[in-house]
Formats: sequence, C-alpha cells, structure tokens
Amino acid sequence: MPLKYCVCMRFLAVSVVVCMLTYSGLAQTARELEAKFGHPNSNGYTVAPDVRLTVTYGDDNRACSLSLQSTNAKSGPVHQQPNFDADIADRVLNEIAPPATRKGTPRKMAEQMGCALAVQEEYDNVSVARVTAECLPLTRKNVQSLTITWKRPACK
Repeated sequence: MPLKYCVCMRFLAVSVVVCMLTYSGLAQTARELEAKFGHPNSNGYTVAPDVRLTVTYGDDNRACSLSLQSTNAKSGPVHQQPNFDADIADRVLNEIAPPATRKGTPRKMAEQMGCALAVQEEYDNVSVARVTAECLPLTRKNVQSLTITWKRPACK
C-alpha cells in the first residue's frame, strides 16, 4: 500500500473516533445515564438520597433536558423548599456536561428574587441553569434545582 493511503486511512480512523467521543460527551442516551446513575424509577434517576434527575430525550434518543431536584420539592415560599448539596449539583453537572464539552465563552445572567438566586450560563451548545437559596444561614446545601439543556437540532 502506498504511504499516502495509509496516512489518510489512519487520519480518517482517528477523526471518526474523536467525533464519536465528542458527540457522546454532548448528550447521553438512557443506557449511558443508567450506567452512571443506576436504573431509573418512574420519577427519574436517584443520584443521591432525596435527589432525583429527570430527563427528556430528543428524536435521536439522546438527552435534551436534564433537571436535578429534591424529591421532597413542594410548592410554597423559596425559604421553605428542601435543598440539596452544591457538591451533588457540581458532580452531576460535570458528569453530564463536562467543562471540555461546553463550547464557546459562557454568557452569564443572574437574577435575585428575595432568597432565591437564579444563575443561567449560556454556552454555544448547552445551557446550565441553577437556582439556589441564599437566605441566612448560608450553607453548601442550598441548591434547589439544576437544569442542563442541550442545544441540538434533535431537541427542538
């Protein structure tokens, strides 16, 4: 075989592998989420005690929107809502949308409404929204919700 052919085939093979790894880091299938968080129940995946992850899927059967909330969420004032630890939110965010897969410079918006603080980070390919309770006393157990939304054609 000519050397040029071997180099081209090797480049093509590496390119395909890189594309597959990049795409798989963008949005997971139900099987990939199950491997990370266990078998889902009727309310979603249990990622920690009293914390669940609900998922909506696109036409390509990959996750489009993922929402992390306390299983004890209820209606009422923000300061009465059950919260979960920021470390859990950070771990799940980095497993679902690792920083290397978030494309572009983030555009951030924050809105404070009484005790609730909503922070939205918009990347080219994903949106991350986090709502925290900022009333005293301040603790790391202050996250009320985390929503990750992929911006892909299959998610429209």
